[in-house]
Amino acid sequence: MLPFGNLSRIKIFIGTPKLSLYLKRLNSNRIMKKILYYTSILFLVSCFNISRISKKQTTPLNKEEMFDLIFFNSCLESNLFESKDKEKKPCLANAIRNNQKEFINYLLKKNININIEDKNKLDPYYYSAFFGDLKLMETLEKLGANTKKKYKNQTAKQIYDTKYLPKDDEPYIGIKSEDIIKPFPEIHLDLEDAYPIEFRDLMPKKTVLLKLKIFKNGRVDSIEVISNEIEEPYIREALRVISRTTFSPATLKGKPINAELIQSISFE
Repeated sequence: MLPFGNLSRIKIFIGTPKLSLYLKRLNSNRIMKKILYYTSILFLVSCFNISRISKKQTTPLNKEEMFDLIFFNSCLESNLFESKDKEKKPCLANAIRNNQKEFINYLLKKNININIEDKNKLDPYYYSAFFGDLKLMETLEKLGANTKKKYKNQTAKQIYDTKYLPKDDEPYIGIKSEDIIKPFPEIHLDLEDAYPIEFRDLMPKKTVLLKLKIFKNGRVDSIEVISNEIEEPYIREALRVISRTTFSPATLKGKPINAELIQSISFE
């Protein structure tokens, strides 16, 4: 799910030194709308913080928390607290697909219909299983998730078991040999807003390097940050992107293998 469009200042590169996907933001009209949107958010942040201070609360919301609150209030209120936002994406399914934990917790408290599907006929329970969030699966089950629904002849639980339960003792092989076909990433979240909100005024170029261990079925088994002296918000966003990225398996002579590789995520 890769959003390609016209060139803008914000770009994100995903890939290894020999593999990069050039992901551009969408057209300039949409960018202008975003600029106006974020300007209004910053204004509301300042107003809201003043209001909190006037009430003698000592922990004003930061810009990111305020953005979260405004976005999901808008998502819900625009449809009278139904399930879809202005782009017809179910709020909860979209929050899980984008790994927005604060949004997820906020929505679960709103008593919304948790079985609403998105345009791909996928619901929150499916996404929690697909991305391996067993705790969230259990929460959704308690709230009435449809656990019997099948997606291409598999229930969400079967999808989870197939992807996350297999293990073996084979080593993770570094991607060096030319005989190894490298894992190829598929990104499942929205990259339009992946640039850390704390630095969107200046948008400096930053690159986060991650060491990944990728199991032979394409799941990411471990992530190690190996970048030095880079601000935490970039690391946070890079980890969020990887948490919603799946890979094709690395193969050696046609056989899937456990692989270890360096993955770069560059913000411009």
